[in-house]
Amino acid sequence: MTTEERYQLIYGNTARVAEPAQDPKKPERPKRQRKKTPQTKQEQLFDIEWKNKRLYAAVVLIVFLSISYVNLNASTTQLRKEIAVLKTELNTSKIENDDLEASIYSQTNYDVIKQTATQKLGMAKPKADHIIKYGSGNKDYVRQYGTIPD
Repeated sequence: MTTEERYQLIYGNTARVAEPAQDPKKPERPKRQRKKTPQTKQEQLFDIEWKNKRLYAAVVLIVFLSISYVNLNASTTQLRKEIAVLKTELNTSKIENDDLEASIYSQTNYDVIKQTATQKLGMAKPKADHIIKYGSGNKDYVRQYGTIPD
């Protein structure tokens, strides 16, 4: 077997270049163009006026929206400033409140409270026999107003 024959056996079973089949095409007729009916001067002016009216309406709408946007932006800025002022007032009030609370707690005299409770109100410390201890079934949860077992 020669090289040429071997080449034909290996590479000869596929098409090298596909050539399209020759289809006779029908000649296409040119498409008819519709004739535009000539507009009268009045119709042309009406079209131009309608386009101008739409343009004017669009311009007025854009101007209105722009003014509204600027107004909203200014009011938002004003509200942000007011919020900042109110936050600073709140912080100063909290600081003053904390200072007053600390001064009240520092001025509390527990000895005077004890004397008033024992002498004027007749209160006494509980004795050991007044304290009753009982075991609760559940150690994780205590019901404050539940019944106390005997």
